Amino acid sequence: MLESMASRIENYPDIKARIEQHISETKHQITMLEEVLDRNGISRSVLKDSME
Repeated sequence: MLESMASRIENYPDIKARIEQHISETKHQITMLEEVLDRNGISRSVLKDSME
């Protein structure tokens, strides 16, 4: 969703840069979380179920 938004706001470079930074940070956080889950043998579905 944010990736498509970033591609549509060429006229607002500051906002586009911030959205792209946010996307990058979010992807990094997902990677870190997946590594923690893997190290601890926790299923992603268990985490998903606990969030609902």
